[in-house]
Amino acid sequence: MTATAGVSINKFLAKMASGQNKPNGLTVILPEQAMSTTSRKRLRFCRTAAD
Repeated sequence: MTATAGVSINKFLAKMASGQNKPNGLTVILPEQAMSTTSRKRLRFCRTAAD
């Protein structure tokens, strides 16, 4: 059985972190790394029921 975990300052960044070392890894995004991590990724926005 494998597991992947992402740890960060909020749920959005934790989900991004969990996708980095699949299928078996742990990624931590520290608060001081948050801005540089999101600026390197191409973000896609989608509408939700709350919009």
